[in-house]
Amino acid sequence: MLIGEKVNLRRIEKPDLWQLWKWHEERGLYLFLKQKLFISWDELNENFIKYFGWKGDFLIEDKRGKAFGVCSYQDVNWKNRSCELALQAYGSEQTFAVDAVTILLNFLFDEFNLSRVSSFVPEFLTFEIQTLKRAGFILEGELREVVFRNDKYQDILIYAILKEESEKEIL
Repeated sequence: MLIGEKVNLRRIEKPDLWQLWKWHEERGLYLFLKQKLFISWDELNENFIKYFGWKGDFLIEDKRGKAFGVCSYQDVNWKNRSCELALQAYGSEQTFAVDAVTILLNFLFDEFNLSRVSSFVPEFLTFEIQTLKRAGFILEGELREVVFRNDKYQDILIYAILKEESEKEIL
């Protein structure tokens, strides 16, 4: 478990699947979208270890244990000391989500000795974009018209933070 000031990040466990599934049905939780195009509840339940048996996906909980989102890292490139961070939060305060991102960044920079963390965020996820900005991420570019949502194509924004920028944010 990774412990922060306002929230904790913990590994996803099998009892969490129902909450994750509800989030997926409401908003297309990225944890399931990265697995395959269509996934059923039964398949997810039967193959929990296959989908969540590694340490990169975390459930975000407030100090009372109430879950309000997920945060993960993936595609670690050890040669270039970089990885990708993803976040989806549901009905939480911005400061809680910023704390979650900060906790994960500290872990990635300190424990993995990474130099760079990037995040690819669809433009319609405004809460997540504001969270990344408040955590110190800088907009580096956009991938135009990548996601089709609400009858139109939308961009994916590319944000990143370097280790030394993260250290400045902490001071």
